[in-house]
Amino acid sequence: MLRSFIHEQHLLGFPGSRVVLGATVEDAGFDPRVTVGGLGEVLSAGVELAPGLAGATVVETRVGLRPVTADGLPMIGAVAGGVVVATGLGAYGLTAGPYAGLLAAELALGLRPSLDVAPYSPGRTPRAGASSAS
Repeated sequence: MLRSFIHEQHLLGFPGSRVVLGATVEDAGFDPRVTVGGLGEVLSAGVELAPGLAGATVVETRVGLRPVTADGLPMIGAVAGGVVVATGLGAYGLTAGPYAGLLAAELALGLRPSLDVAPYSPGRTPRAGASSAS
């Protein structure tokens, strides 16, 4: 079960009573560290949603970088040398990634994409704050 809660974090349950809590949304550049502040934010939100987690053991922490563009829209399309990219999905990578990958595959195979990808062209000039997707 995936549940959205407080400040974009999520809780995901797995068999064996394992629970995954995530994630922070920060403008951290390419800094792949787990910070005490970020971990505290996620743990606090998780315990607020599911108080029984207060006595749980933290087994591991992970970092994932989720790049975004200045306008918040992904980039899907061909770049130099015929290379096709699908990037900039940010926090939506796990959910929108498979569809973005399908669009990229269609482009790479020379097929007409099942969605007009012109608004997501890597050649566009992103404008900060131009998208309502944040």
